Amino acid sequence: MVSLQPGASLGRYRVYQQLGRGGMATVFRCHDPNLDRFVAVKVLPSYYTDAPSFVGRFAQEARTVASLSSPNILQIYDFGEDKGYTYIVTELVPGGTLQNKLIGNPLPIEEVLWYMKPLAQALDYAHSEGIIHRDIKPANVLLTEDANPVLADFGLARMLESATRFTQGNQALGTPEYMAPEQAMGVDADKLSDLYSFGILLYQMILGTVPFQAATPAAPLMAHVHRPLPLPSLLKPDLDPRIEGLLLKAVAKEPGDRYSTAGEMIGDLEAAAGLGDGPGMSPVARLPASDPAAAGQSKPSRLPKILIGAGVVVIVALVVVGVYWFFPRGSSPSQALAQAAGSVGLGGVACPAVEDSGGGGSGSIAEALSRLQELQDRVHRRVADLRQIQDPPPVTAVLRTRDELCEITEDSYRSREVRDQLFETEELYKALGLMPEPQSLEQTLLNIQLQHVTAFFDDVSGDVYVLSDASSITPRFEVGYASAYMGGLQQQLFDAARLRNRARATTGDRFRAVGALIAGDAAVVAGGYIQTVMAEDLQELSRPVANDPLAQAPEIVRKAVLFPEVAGGRFVQYVFAQANSWDYINRAYQAPPLSTEQVIHPEKYLTKEPPVEVTVPNLAPLMGGGWSLTTADTMGEFVLRSYLEEYLPTEEAAAGAEG
Repeated sequence: MVSLQPGASLGRYRVYQQLGRGGMATVFRCHDPNLDRFVAVKVLPSYYTDAPSFVGRFAQEARTVASLSSPNILQIYDFGEDKGYTYIVTELVPGGTLQNKLIGNPLPIEEVLWYMKPLAQALDYAHSEGIIHRDIKPANVLLTEDANPVLADFGLARMLESATRFTQGNQALGTPEYMAPEQAMGVDADKLSDLYSFGILLYQMILGTVPFQAATPAAPLMAHVHRPLPLPSLLKPDLDPRIEGLLLKAVAKEPGDRYSTAGEMIGDLEAAAGLGDGPGMSPVARLPASDPAAAGQSKPSRLPKILIGAGVVVIVALVVVGVYWFFPRGSSPSQALAQAAGSVGLGGVACPAVEDSGGGGSGSIAEALSRLQELQDRVHRRVADLRQIQDPPPVTAVLRTRDELCEITEDSYRSREVRDQLFETEELYKALGLMPEPQSLEQTLLNIQLQHVTAFFDDVSGDVYVLSDASSITPRFEVGYASAYMGGLQQQLFDAARLRNRARATTGDRFRAVGALIAGDAAVVAGGYIQTVMAEDLQELSRPVANDPLAQAPEIVRKAVLFPEVAGGRFVQYVFAQANSWDYINRAYQAPPLSTEQVIHPEKYLTKEPPVEVTVPNLAPLMGGGWSLTTADTMGEFVLRSYLEEYLPTEEAAAGAEG
């Protein structure tokens, strides 16, 4: 590293203080006596200068970048050599870097736009001039005193490329957490590689974290190449589905599936946020988070988008819709996706028509599958690849008509055991004031489940059922089939039905926890599968659900239905991240979580911290004659939190449930 004391000089520039030190260079605040101004001088390690032809290459690239004229691109003033060092002189931007703003918390969309809109304009301008950045990351975004962003180090990676490859071999240049898959594989970056890095930066600002990080540089590099992107809605459940869709497009692994310009990406963000009239709100103008006017004291919306809307967020939850935990069969964690044209009831049930699968047209899925055997091959190959399963066991699809699938689904509700469980749960919800007295939990859940009759895995028979009388194979149908196939794999590899049945015999809370592991595993794979579809198909997958029974259900039912996929998905991602390996998830089937507390707080699961179980005493003797205890169960943190959220702000409810 370069070490220069205050008072030292580089050419005509006198050093005042060291501002920063990184892998590529050390930055000093210096004074330029000729123009009587302070500047930033970036000094490169001497080993770069020793590389053949480096000085000439450096000078050529510096002149090229200096030709860029944009208020949001760091201006290069000069470059030179002195005392064995090569240095580059730029304007001095005093407000620190964007890295200092990103400390694990997501930023409001207005603030994201404040930073990213001018950066997008600067990046598109540089690309129009044929100049690629190659190392977009928050540390390379400087901030002025007014919090205006300035993109720094344009072309620096290119300037150092020949020297690095000479001294360290042919390697990818850039920062692993932000590097495009093709860069990670050693292919020279182009503007689409820049746009991938720009998309990762946008992902980080909106969600508070980069998608892939690890202790060694190689791990995130390989993750960008091989691993599916952690689905944004699993990290931020209330994320607008349109924003999730644009993030998935921004960081598509295939360059051709990405945005073609940064401006187009940010334009979609503005449209989704309804903020197209300006660049956002300056962070300088924002109230501090501690100010009640800024933080807000009102109760959160009773209908968060993750539970009521459409788009990729709800799609992932519905491919593995979680009503299965009430039942011994027919409702596995790989329930299919579909859209009902209307709701149905238990009396005289009519199977709902499904818009996107054609509702039984002149063709049939049976004919389509016979003509398009590659659909099954593609689904099996992609799921096995996403889940990293070598030589997966065969899973055979059984074709059934829509009416037959509806009948199998209805059969789930007819056993005495299921109806007893439903009655007990309904009484609990009504006793806690979470469900209206006239409403039937059985009918509500059946309405929701009959909406999803395209494909599913049946615990009892071990079959994957697939709709046979739809008119076409759509992206929604394909993802639904992929999810059902995943359910079949879980059964064969981990005997998932046995796990659920064993948990059901203990407490309802443990049953929910085991279900969250299974459903979360499937949800993460389903989210990865969705990312493999074409960008235009994401529009179809994100279409709102008409007359959605889930949206019309009581809030506790919506939360309960989606808990396994949303919380379970986060749980699986957290456990997976401990070693960036599916082995950790596979082991979890041998020792599944014991409670919803361990699911909500996966760190407790990993440290084997036992869950807190509160036993309510039998109050029947205190209530006089005629009273008896008929059933006992453990509510767990999920139900307690859901109950408290009816009366308290979300943070207070969560804290109370933890206590």
